[in-house]
Amino acid sequence: MNARHWLLIAALFLGACQSSDETGTDKSSEEAKVDQTKAGKSADGDGLAAPKDPIDDPESNLAPPISETSPLMTDEIASYTCGQIRNVHTYQGLVFGGQPSPEDFQLVKAAGVRTVFNLRPASEIQDFDEQQVVTELGLEYVSLPFAGPDQLTDEVFDRSREILATVKRPALFHCGSANRVGALWLPYRVLNDGLSLEDALAEAKTIGLRSPGYEEKALDYIERKKND
Repeated sequence: MNARHWLLIAALFLGACQSSDETGTDKSSEEAKVDQTKAGKSADGDGLAAPKDPIDDPESNLAPPISETSPLMTDEIASYTCGQIRNVHTYQGLVFGGQPSPEDFQLVKAAGVRTVFNLRPASEIQDFDEQQVVTELGLEYVSLPFAGPDQLTDEVFDRSREILATVKRPALFHCGSANRVGALWLPYRVLNDGLSLEDALAEAKTIGLRSPGYEEKALDYIERKKND
């Protein structure tokens, strides 16, 4: 076999490898999209990609897990992990986070949580009935669903402030990734607790706020309520 034959075989081999790699990449990409959709990680009611899972983010592994001995009544925003819940933080008896699984609800109950405050429409949670899971665990369930900035009305802001001011704590306050949670936490901290806008915005972003649309709605609401 002469050199020309070897070159031809090598070219065919390299071409097959490249084709295989491209096909594998496309398949992996599609599988990743399916996996994210099944896990509820694709978006949080605003079209934005959700942040990393704690199990995939090395920095979050530094945070301790929530347990029966966790100090949920923290006086500053503290970071925790809890099962598969993303963006877990605590402050004065509130546990902020993304979507829990049925098993995660058992974990937060064991840690002392008494109420679940959910911001997701039922259509976003297709794997199980959250209200049924929560109430069967003996926890109180509060729902204030909205699915995007266009649904974040003054009525939602007003109602969320009432709930946060009166909810039985410790309470889990969640949406899909804590993006919507941060959006409602911002006006509550400014208007109810008297925190500066700068500090409240920093807290909201630490908790999970990342959507410009939510942030704009919250800032506009705060400005108008201050002038009432």
